[in-house]
Amino acid sequence: MPGLGGNMEIFLNGKQVQTGCSTLADLALEQQVETTSLVIELNGTVIPEQDWKNHPVSAGDRVELLHFVGGG
Repeated sequence: MPGLGGNMEIFLNGKQVQTGCSTLADLALEQQVETTSLVIELNGTVIPEQDWKNHPVSAGDRVELLHFVGGG
């Protein structure tokens, strides 16, 4: 749940931000991003969606929230 990890600084999409989120799922919820077609990269590694709820966020982490966009 948001807030359980206490406030910490992370880098989110290249910007330093404060968060209290303890997991990647909580972070996506806090950022109010659509999770359809969402990819979360943590410190250069893509984390599978089924692991978001259990994957911790730590101070200093670099997180990228990426959406795939189709087109032609």
